[in-house]
Amino acid sequence: MNATTLNYQNLIVKRVRQKYPSLILGLVASFFISLAVFNTISSLKLFSSENKAVVKGAINKKPGKKYVVKEGDDLWKIAQENYGSGFNAKDISTANKITDPNSIVAGQQLILPKVSPKDPTSGEISATMTSQVTYTGSTYVVQPGDFFWAIAQKVYGDGNGWLRIAQFNGIGYPYSVEIGVTLKIPR
Repeated sequence: MNATTLNYQNLIVKRVRQKYPSLILGLVASFFISLAVFNTISSLKLFSSENKAVVKGAINKKPGKKYVVKEGDDLWKIAQENYGSGFNAKDISTANKITDPNSIVAGQQLILPKVSPKDPTSGEISATMTSQVTYTGSTYVVQPGDFFWAIAQKVYGDGNGWLRIAQFNGIGYPYSVEIGVTLKIPR
């Protein structure tokens, strides 16, 4: 090796030793910046499976039909008429971003989402007797603390039959009964 090559090697080693602290500091700073960016992106959950499902649902979900609220309508009644189940009222309120179900007014336009009907609350409802039946009479006197679901649970063994009792006795929304009232039980 000649003297020129050795001078260049010495010069390179000298430069690296002078710049070494700056190089290390730059690498450490780059590492922490990358870590901060990664944490920020992961906290946004841009790539989570939850968001993929939301995006997929938004793409595949076609808006349902439109419905104009009539005088005397409530979400339960609208769901029952359109899905055969008042339990779909929750789907309607969610699709229309309704936080107070009592806030709908005549003339308001609602979107009825394309969803599967839940347990039927209109038409022929099968209220079969089960081993959970604790009352078998054809009439029932309302007791303190009773409400339609609890009464249906006692007489049918299934709380889902509550609307059948209410309709059979001509009781509509808000579906409440007073203590001591005698209800006829459809069998």
